[in-house]
Amino acid sequence: MSQTLQNTPQRLALAVAAGLASFGMLTGLFVATMLVHYRAIDFAYLSFALLRIAAISTLVAAVASMSGRYLRSRAAAVLFGAVAGLIGGVAFVAAAA
Repeated sequence: MSQTLQNTPQRLALAVAAGLASFGMLTGLFVATMLVHYRAIDFAYLSFALLRIAAISTLVAAVASMSGRYLRSRAAAVLFGAVAGLIGGVAFVAAAA
């Protein structure tokens, strides 16, 4: 039992790292795409999209928290967050199309 309680902060840190990696990567891709297509940043559309990006990143963080025993290091959590966030973003765009 005490081992589970000691691992909780580590699992939380890995989940936060995965969620932040997902959020940063998806936000960067969205802003870069907006700059390429529109040559400007539409802040109203960006704020609309940030809610969906945050939802995808929260799901990535929840999955990372549940799979905490497989994610041993922060680097693995960041890599997992970036890849899972990209897959989640692709799935969201495909479902919306």
